Amino acid sequence: MAFDANDLSPHEHFVVERTNAGEIADFSTMGGPGGAKPIVRAGFLRKLLLRLDPSWSIRTPGVRIKGARVEGVLDLTDCSGEGLPALSLVECEIPDLVDLSHARLARVSFDGSRMSRLVAIEAEIEGELNLCNVAPFETPGRETLTAKLRGMRVDGDVLARDAKFARAADSDDDALMLQGAEIRGNLLLDGSFDALGCIWLMNANIEGGFACEGATILNRSEDTSGQAINADGAQFGSVLLRKVKIEGEVRFCGARIARDLDISDGASFRNELGAALMLSNAEIGGQVFGDTVKIAGMLWLQNTSIARNLDLRGAEVVHRTSLSGNTYGRAIDATSIT
Repeated sequence: MAFDANDLSPHEHFVVERTNAGEIADFSTMGGPGGAKPIVRAGFLRKLLLRLDPSWSIRTPGVRIKGARVEGVLDLTDCSGEGLPALSLVECEIPDLVDLSHARLARVSFDGSRMSRLVAIEAEIEGELNLCNVAPFETPGRETLTAKLRGMRVDGDVLARDAKFARAADSDDDALMLQGAEIRGNLLLDGSFDALGCIWLMNANIEGGFACEGATILNRSEDTSGQAINADGAQFGSVLLRKVKIEGEVRFCGARIARDLDISDGASFRNELGAALMLSNAEIGGQVFGDTVKIAGMLWLQNTSIARNLDLRGAEVVHRTSLSGNTYGRAIDATSIT
């Protein structure tokens, strides 16, 4: 839908009024026939966030919209300068691309929204990034939602509790890409977080905790090369993977974990015929809690340094090396562990 700055819709006038008052533009009770959400154009949002109209003032809470449909590509690339205000699109439908690459914003929230693609390469967010409860926009069977956040800088937490990410079933795309990201708070992919595709954290620096408790991440392939999590060379305050269900290779090779790594409480790692969990050359400043963990595939601990205990009481580690399941390889390789 084309954007005409001189012809705002009643819904867009409502957004301007609520934003001027420092309040939320709440459309959640204004649905049309069949539950259709009121439409707000992406071009209008861009102009509002850039403060291009002096009569549209934005107070400290920023631009906050609930229960609308955003039509068109929301392109805020390279909008840095003095920085953009906070943007909150809660429980919205966003069928087109949202691109925040190289932009700087106070805070960003898409809590509960249905989206298809988020790109924020080397974006800077001064507060938190809230992706809780986000889900694919497409109809069941065609669900696709990916987030390319490579090199992002976030001064607060990155929250994706209960979110659902998915690459196209016939593609090799990744689900959530945070390579080289710097997060001063926590990265929380917990609750009923669900991803089809790899979670990329290679060389990321997460000062707080990385938590996936209770999450499901699936990216297993027949040749065992599919990666579910790649955190090679990353740095974390702590890592919590309790109660996870992960299919595909999980890599923390050369990672630095300042405190504990917790893979306990029935966590499940599955990559049969290959490596399931790779911690080679990792440095762990606390303890590894692995009691009752279930690992189908090889556990690599070569050259791993663990400052305190390695607890695998009640664990089950099985490394089958044949499809028939009657041939077994080395289950745990802890060569030169410290």
